[in-house]
Amino acid sequence: MVHEHSEFLGVHTNNYAEYRGLIAGISKVLELGGTEAEFVMDSQLVIRQMTGQYRVKSPDMRVLYEDAVALSSMIPKVSFRHVRRSEEFIPRADALLNAEMDRN
Repeated sequence: MVHEHSEFLGVHTNNYAEYRGLIAGISKVLELGGTEAEFVMDSQLVIRQMTGQYRVKSPDMRVLYEDAVALSSMIPKVSFRHVRRSEEFIPRADALLNAEMDRN
């Protein structure tokens, strides 16, 4: 892990938050000049949409998806991997989420 970040997004869906987090992560890789990145998420929907296995049906999510695809295309070697909630970085992500919610 190179960077962690949290911010209050207001009242939105979980999928909205997942895409905003992904976009923030991709943007950070680009800001740091990264040429290779693996995005590990517990959102099977977002991962499958980003890998082309699922279509994006929601017009609201399509805009975020298109932003994520456009940004990720600027990273020469990029991959997306789904993990179960109990694996790897998910407990730390949950801790960041809870701390942010407690502040707002």
